[in-house]
Amino acid sequence: RNRMCRYVIENCEAPFIASGWEVGCGDYYDANYGNVMTGQGLKQLPTSHIIRRSYEYHFDKRGGSEDISRHSNDQCALHYALLGESNNYEATLGGKITLTKDGQCQWEEHPSARQGYIQKKRSKELIAKEIEALMMGEALAPDNTPPSVPSNLQMKGGKLHWEPSMDDTKGSWVVAYDVKLDGQNVARVYGTQFVGKVDGQSVEVSAVNVNGIVGQPAVLELR
Repeated sequence: RNRMCRYVIENCEAPFIASGWEVGCGDYYDANYGNVMTGQGLKQLPTSHIIRRSYEYHFDKRGGSEDISRHSNDQCALHYALLGESNNYEATLGGKITLTKDGQCQWEEHPSARQGYIQKKRSKELIAKEIEALMMGEALAPDNTPPSVPSNLQMKGGKLHWEPSMDDTKGSWVVAYDVKLDGQNVARVYGTQFVGKVDGQSVEVSAVNVNGIVGQPAVLELR
């Protein structure tokens, strides 16, 4: 896991914001401090509900499922992705994360870097209540606004490259890019490069957000 985290931190070209262990599970060295505990509220759902059953199954395998609350690292990350800072989190941006040899994350301010991290700014109980409400079906309205146009579209090293698009709407983010050659769809890719054969008059690259909304294309004339 350490190697995978290191690879993402050092090689990801897209902007990203990290939600550390301490956000959902207290302090790194004392996990009993500040835990965001979710799950027990799911007992209000029907016994056949898939989310309730998934929690209960998890605890069944560990000796009992009367108390199905657990720390919520992943849920906090998704909570921030859906709602942004809101009343729950404070984001620190404009820097770079480095991972030490023993797996510790360090933060360095860097004006040209596009990384960041979040911390809680609201009580763990209120954050947990909001997360449980979302898990129990209070879904957000879908985002109908398109992501931004990819920038700096160019051929480089025999491959098509571009800078990441942005989607600043709460509850939405860029998940893919559609590539067209001479107006014909040729691929949907999940990074910021296309390694297939590029042959034709023009290339178009459009960002796609999590709700399937396609943005306006960046265009590169090849001839």
